Amino acid sequence: MLAVPGAARSDSKYRRIQRFLSEPFGINFDVVARFVMTLFGFLDVKVYLTLDRTNWQWGQSHINILMLGVAYKGIAIPIYWILLNKKGNSNTRERIALVKRFVDRFGKDRIIKLLADREFIGCDWFKWLEHQGIGFAVRIKKNTLVSNSRGEKVQVRHLFRGLKTGETQILLGKRRIYEGDAYLSALRLKDGGLLIVATGDACMDAIESYAKRWEIETLLGCLKGRGLCLKRRTSPIADESSGY
Repeated sequence: MLAVPGAARSDSKYRRIQRFLSEPFGINFDVVARFVMTLFGFLDVKVYLTLDRTNWQWGQSHINILMLGVAYKGIAIPIYWILLNKKGNSNTRERIALVKRFVDRFGKDRIIKLLADREFIGCDWFKWLEHQGIGFAVRIKKNTLVSNSRGEKVQVRHLFRGLKTGETQILLGKRRIYEGDAYLSALRLKDGGLLIVATGDACMDAIESYAKRWEIETLLGCLKGRGLCLKRRTSPIADESSGY
């Protein structure tokens, strides 16, 4: 209790802190977000946003967090987040609400791209991002149905079947996906799987941009098992969003 000023005994200081924390109070998360953006100098630059969800068990409580962060020097800095009062995936309404808070506060022109994993897909979600003019790079599953060059619906993995390990390919023109349109790029991974990314605009660096999404995994790893060590038992998130 050395950080609490005064000559009172440690147990008295401890009770003082308990009484303070027992009083109801609210946190203005817009103020917190602006403080973080200012602290890291994000107000003067355009940023890559990362969107992800994680859940784990802390004692008897299940924590399910939908988090929006800024990719920065190998880690994602959390800006806004929502505690989901449920298990499992987020829905379009929850994702839009989170991104909209950032847009309303800092403007969509601040966003280079929104980066997200295979959980964050869907027609209404992609259409909203496109309507808002927010660039995105979202990984999709290998069995996602898209249009081929003849306009026929096929699993997207068939469009990249000729890729060798380490090779990337960018398809020309938009392809029909989730009742909308997007550009598609892919990388053949070392294990033989495919990393397939959908973007709202034509870009040569879709795979490189998406790679920045892994910076939020560094953050979540710190929250769960390194540094803060909040993790007690992690739910199988990878199983919920799996499918190369």
